[in-house]
Amino acid sequence: MMNLTDTLVGQVIPVGDLLEKNKQRREKVEALIPKDRDNYIVGDDIMKEIMGRRRQRMDMAKQTRMNFQEEAYGINHREWSGDMRKALQEGKMKGGFAGPDMSFPIASPADVAAAWASVGRAKDPEPTMKKIISLAKANGWEKALPKTVRDRLKAGKSGLPE
Repeated sequence: MMNLTDTLVGQVIPVGDLLEKNKQRREKVEALIPKDRDNYIVGDDIMKEIMGRRRQRMDMAKQTRMNFQEEAYGINHREWSGDMRKALQEGKMKGGFAGPDMSFPIASPADVAAAWASVGRAKDPEPTMKKIISLAKANGWEKALPKTVRDRLKAGKSGLPE
């Protein structure tokens, strides 16, 4: 039988904390459901209401996943605001952009890994990969590159997939 304090990631979290978190999540979902008939929406606004509630549920699910990843694996999610991109462009932050039009911002080893993981979304991936590698080398963040890339760099190659 499973111990009530066991979790999926091996951390020991008191059951009371889990129950409290589940209760709070249920309360948030229940708050989205109207309790009396006067609050029901009819007509053209119904789709706006349905999609708004769907967006809220999706945002809650995304936040829950991010919180779990942060707690379990130490992954820190960062959204790049316009101000942060501008500071990076002006040189106030260490790093640079690997893609055109201030795309693929890199200011830390975590950003190197994130940029490499999403390089497939670039219009032209090869120059973006080259720039990611050059930024990683220039700032001493080579360890954030995938092992295969580091191995190719050690072998004297460009680091790009063949």
